Amino acid sequence: ATLANNFSIVQGSGGDSVLANTFIVCPIKGSCSISNITSKYGMQQSWVDAHLTISNNLSMIMGDGTGTDAYDGILNESTIQCPQHGYCNVSCNIGEYSCAFMEFWSQPTTKLSWLYAAGDNSFTKAQIVCPR
Repeated sequence: ATLANNFSIVQGSGGDSVLANTFIVCPIKGSCSISNITSKYGMQQSWVDAHLTISNNLSMIMGDGTGTDAYDGILNESTIQCPQHGYCNVSCNIGEYSCAFMEFWSQPTTKLSWLYAAGDNSFTKAQIVCPR
């Protein structure tokens, strides 16, 4: 993790498995943004770790909002750890089996926002731990 920097990935496309099997550690004092991942298995079996982030935000917007089946496995079997403070916004706005079998961990002081308008079987057997 780095100090006082921001991390951003925008428009991650160009193949079936963009950012699959990836480990991302967000900066300690900056924001972390991953958006418009438009790949069938994008970020599948990946880990996004923002739990050391202090008073900052994690924003993840998956897909392009069309809900198309072209993104069936996006974030499948992935783990997301939200920041200790600040916002954790995740939009899983894609096709069937998106965000299935994933783990989503918020911290006790996280402000959690979760949006999805996805296909059948999305969030199947997902584990979501909400703020206390």
